[in-house]
Amino acid sequence: MDSQDNKIQWISVQQNDGIDLTVITVTWNSVAQLQSLGDSLQKSEGALKAEWYIVDNASTDDSVALVRQLFPWAHIITNSENAGFAKANNQAWENAQGRHLLLLNPDTTVETDALEKVVKILDGDHTIGVLGGMLVMRNGQPVPQLRRFPTLLSQLCVLLKIAAIFPFTISRYMGKDLDLAKTQDCDSIRGAFFAISETAKKTLGMLDERYFLWFEEVDYCRSAKEHGLRVVYDPSIKAYDFLTSPSFAQRDSLWKNKVFSASMIAYFDKWHPAWQVSFIKNAARLSFVITKMFSATKR
Repeated sequence: MDSQDNKIQWISVQQNDGIDLTVITVTWNSVAQLQSLGDSLQKSEGALKAEWYIVDNASTDDSVALVRQLFPWAHIITNSENAGFAKANNQAWENAQGRHLLLLNPDTTVETDALEKVVKILDGDHTIGVLGGMLVMRNGQPVPQLRRFPTLLSQLCVLLKIAAIFPFTISRYMGKDLDLAKTQDCDSIRGAFFAISETAKKTLGMLDERYFLWFEEVDYCRSAKEHGLRVVYDPSIKAYDFLTSPSFAQRDSLWKNKVFSASMIAYFDKWHPAWQVSFIKNAARLSFVITKMFSATKR
């Protein structure tokens, strides 16, 4: 078979059925990354029908224009304001025709067989709710993305910057002991390459929009496990995560601190007892003060 004949068929129009995978990318001023991602999707191989949704959160660069010019087959949703990660993904989700979903960051690219492997694995095992693959950095090393669910102690260490001075305090939370070369069940995976099965779509529904950014993928993994579904990491699926998200680079540390803390509080409010929420709220206030002090010294 000619390699061109084995390319994934990207569907540019709405149709009722027959689409195996919907890829969703949320972007905010990510023009420098989108071309590489789109090129890798076009080169993807497999006997699949797929669609690519791009949700633009009010970018001021040429992200939308670039996609329209280079990838006219992509579906584009444009927002007049930054709706956040969870809500933007849900906007595409509402229109998605694929049996399975893949949330894919703009600063990633995929191996030619990655999407085909995602669909085959999810089609072959209906116990899986969330599936992730090996994310490889520029230096060829895997991204240490397997994490255990947050605990009060681990998150206090994060908020109060204890982990920045003594990294070993969150080694278990960060999954330092987990082997990234092995297929395994885990608590949660990074949201940069986050496949959601048809089973999870029907059972869990969309992402929780109380999270503007951060913790939404942890929350979804937690929900999956609560409903008896598995979160699986399979290193045979490979993608490249350049960890160059412009969305983060364009925000200052105080903004990041506020949003991160708000998401952590929302997560604990949903999954943990009230006394732990109180601890997290107090630590978040102190964390902001510490961050503000550090920011002042850098000026």
